Amino acid sequence: MYWHFKDKLDLFDAMMQRATLPIEQVLEGGQQGSESQSPVGRIVRRLAFIAHAVSTDERVRRVFEIVMFKIEHVGEMVAVQQRWVLGVDRFISLLEQDLAMAYEELDAVPALSAGLAAKGLQVLFDGLLHAWLLRQGSFSLEDEGRQLVQFYLRGLGLAADVWS
Repeated sequence: MYWHFKDKLDLFDAMMQRATLPIEQVLEGGQQGSESQSPVGRIVRRLAFIAHAVSTDERVRRVFEIVMFKIEHVGEMVAVQQRWVLGVDRFISLLEQDLAMAYEELDAVPALSAGLAAKGLQVLFDGLLHAWLLRQGSFSLEDEGRQLVQFYLRGLGLAADVWS
C-alpha cells in the first residue's frame, strides 16, 4: 500500500478524491438548475441530493463511515477533520443564504436567525445521517430525511413540500 501512498493521510486523501463527498458536490455546483428554484426548494433539493448519494452510492457511504466512525482526528489526521469542518461550514453558509432569502420573501420576523436556523438544519441532517450509518441503513434515509426536513422548515414558517 505504501508503494502508492506516502502515509495514511495521503491514502485517505486519495480515497476522498475518488468518492467526492456529496456536500462538496453541492458546494461545487453539482446540482444543475437549482438556481431557478425558490430558496426553500434549493435547501430541500440539496439535502435530498446528499441523502440520495449516501444511501445509493456505496463509495460515498464508506467515506462518511470512515470519517465519522473509524479514524481519530489527531496527528496527521487533523487535516481530515479540518477538511470536513470546512465543507460543513461552507454548507451551513449556503443554507443560511437560502434561509435569509426565504425569510425575506415572507417579509416577517423569523423565530430564529438565518444563521442559527441553518446550523439547526445541518445538525438535524447530520444526526439523521449518523443514526442511519450506525444502524447500517436499517431505515430509509431519503424518506425520513424528507419528513424531518419538511417538519423543521415548517416549524420555521417556511413551506417545504418539495423533495426530489
